Amino acid sequence: MVTDLRQALQDAVDDTPAHDLDLASLVGEGTRRVRRRRLRVVGGVALAAAVVTTAVALPQLAERRERAERPEPAAPVVLDPDAARVVEPDVLVSRRTTWRDPANELDHDKFLGLTDDGLVLRSRYTYDGDISELGLTDPATGGTTWLPRPPGDLGEPQPLGLGTDELVLLDNRHVGRRAVLRFDRATSTWWRSVVGFVPGEVAHVGHVPGPHAWLHDEQLYVLDAETWRWWTAPADRDAPAEPRPDLEGLDLAWHGDTVAMGHPDGSVTVEGPGTAEPVRFEPPDGCSVVPHDSSRYPEGPRALVEFAGDRLVATYLCRGGLWTVVYEADGRPYVALEPGIGLVRASGDRYVVLTGVESTYLLDLDRQELLRIDITHHEDEIDVAGDLVLWNTPDPIDDRDVYDVVWRVARFD
Repeated sequence: MVTDLRQALQDAVDDTPAHDLDLASLVGEGTRRVRRRRLRVVGGVALAAAVVTTAVALPQLAERRERAERPEPAAPVVLDPDAARVVEPDVLVSRRTTWRDPANELDHDKFLGLTDDGLVLRSRYTYDGDISELGLTDPATGGTTWLPRPPGDLGEPQPLGLGTDELVLLDNRHVGRRAVLRFDRATSTWWRSVVGFVPGEVAHVGHVPGPHAWLHDEQLYVLDAETWRWWTAPADRDAPAEPRPDLEGLDLAWHGDTVAMGHPDGSVTVEGPGTAEPVRFEPPDGCSVVPHDSSRYPEGPRALVEFAGDRLVATYLCRGGLWTVVYEADGRPYVALEPGIGLVRASGDRYVVLTGVESTYLLDLDRQELLRIDITHHEDEIDVAGDLVLWNTPDPIDDRDVYDVVWRVARFD
């Protein structure tokens, strides 16, 4: 289902007036997750000045805020998507799924994510026999070690955490409840905990850019994307979920105990153990935040947040373009992207993956460089772990009648 947020995002990135747009070009089903672009703004100088209305420290370096004299904020490096360097990644492993009759085919073979130690979580389903399999593929050799079958119905797993010791997945299949699946890699054992939701309150979890469930400090956070309401539940035992009205309308991201929040007014706040009060970032000068309209838009955030290591990545939903700014841990702007790409799909300490209408991009934070690595993506499975990047793209025969997608993993240096 296409959500109201998608319309708001489309309005933020299209050249035309905000209320006369085709919603399908944002994150349509089929050739999915098209992170829309276009529109050049007044240039790097204006953007550089805009992204720092207040130079404050993030929690990791909060003590700097106590200094009597603050350094002048530095201007970020401003990158133009049209000038991105085109690269041809050396693909290590790939999987392809093709349905020539999508309404009646269910078999798939794809990659779901990357583990912290550089393996690829592979998912394979065979309708004949109703066989669901999960395995770990070594990108160096291409070999897959298949895991024992999880307890119960596998459903549609979404990675919540793919660690060196444990794999944690969310089973999304059943309306009205979710299951958290954990796999202990040392003992090769699974266990499952069921999270119940109040019937009718969360009919489904809508598709929105990025993940729709998060695991933080053994709490499962689930978003109802139609209303932008949050629910939380303990992830380590069977328990009902509880509504979280205090989080309604926010976008959330964590780095350790530090949380970033995108707000409906387009601002971003960051808070953690080292902050006496939240650190606030305002939309850039020149950013007219896409308004809320009760008939079309949820009361959701107009700024979306992510962490790349300890750096904050904020994407502001502005009329005429999405403004993405990467801030250093001390609050200074580090890299800004001229409007024209889209939203962050995945991030690591060094690399950030973004997608546009026509292309998939890789932002190299160490070199402050933007690379174009492929045509645009199709599905949600995009991930970064160290120098490994997982992405996907429609293959040549993909069209309205045929589903044809390939998942790729490459190493970047």
